[in-house]
Amino acid sequence: LYEKQRIAQRRRLPELLLKTQIFNSIIAIVFFYSLPYFGVEPKTILFIYILISLALSFLWRIYALSFLSFKVRDNALLIAGGEGTQDLINEINNNPRYSFRISETIDTTTVGTINFEKDILGKIKNNDISLIIIDSRNEKVTSILPQLYGLIFSKIHFVDFYDLYEEIFDRLPLSVLQYGWFLENISTAPHVYYDAFKRIMDVVIGVVAGIISLFFYPFVMLAIKLEDGGDIFIAQDRVGERESKVRIYKFRTMSSNDSGQYDVNGKTTLFITRVGNILRKTRLDELPQLWNLIKGDI
Repeated sequence: LYEKQRIAQRRRLPELLLKTQIFNSIIAIVFFYSLPYFGVEPKTILFIYILISLALSFLWRIYALSFLSFKVRDNALLIAGGEGTQDLINEINNNPRYSFRISETIDTTTVGTINFEKDILGKIKNNDISLIIIDSRNEKVTSILPQLYGLIFSKIHFVDFYDLYEEIFDRLPLSVLQYGWFLENISTAPHVYYDAFKRIMDVVIGVVAGIISLFFYPFVMLAIKLEDGGDIFIAQDRVGERESKVRIYKFRTMSSNDSGQYDVNGKTTLFITRVGNILRKTRLDELPQLWNLIKGDI
């Protein structure tokens, strides 16, 4: 419910709220009825809570958030182009949760050169622009950066296009992932204390989760065998840290080894089994990878 993209999907809101409430109710029912040690009484309160909280959740999500959204939004100018620009425009302009909207754009992939007086100052004046979202790494933009600098003192705010895109979508367009980005963002310096604490966490959590997962093993193994009598586990090779080869393990979910078999036309001859489909949807096929977690492979 708190994903940034969810707010635009109002049609799915009742379904999402209902599923969330059902999940919460199951946990609450287990807590009330299976753990009498806590002595929470009377149980009627549980069902009253379920009904009232569901109603209040609907009212909050449908009416309160709309009331709290920005009614009047500032106008923004987007100076960027290529992959991701239209996604950003759609996300910002269709969601009232943002304090601004993109009212003007300069597509750096289609314009020859950017005329500061006509393209920038003209749009700012005619559309009351107070925010400029800019791709400062673009060659066509770098030539006008000294002129844009002068706008700082005219109450125009600037936001980097890629920083805003990453903040909204929690990812970056592939176009920005070039050598310079990797040099800035990836460091191979050792993190002794962090790595040691992380390793302890991996082992402890992996062992606990691994022991709990053993409960599911007999049922999964029996289901796989009963369906087609094939192998229970598969092994796949991956590239690990410092290009080391890592072999990970999974429960088999396809008609043969998931590593792939192809015919002369390049199409796979494998298919997902009925049991495999359930295992994939529930992620139970990933349980054997807890062993790789304990080993330190992943």
